[in-house]
Amino acid sequence: MVDRIAILAENGRASLRGMSMTGPTDFRAWQSDDEAPTYTLDLANLLGSATISSVVRVASGPTVSNTSNTTTKVVQRLQRPGIVEIKVTASSGDVFQYRILIIPKGTSTPFNDYGWGP
Repeated sequence: MVDRIAILAENGRASLRGMSMTGPTDFRAWQSDDEAPTYTLDLANLLGSATISSVVRVASGPTVSNTSNTTTKVVQRLQRPGIVEIKVTASSGDVFQYRILIIPKGTSTPFNDYGWGP
């Protein structure tokens, strides 16, 4: 099982492992129901000298466990299909919002089957 990492930068740029971007704040990944990889959003390049003050996660479908936050990273394990919405507030007062869509491996399920997309 490969852990998933998104290193985020300004202007919607990112370096990704194990997932893809469908927009500047939207990610998708495929995984089996028995997998529970770690997902990391690394905001160090985006935050500059600011740090993460708070993180709120809202999940619809997947199990979110082993959550942790550092001053620049949001880390969690995700299992099962669905969507996790993540709201990060920085010490600078900036708010960043991200969504991770998890799709079962071996399917080509359209986004709207999960209530995401047109």
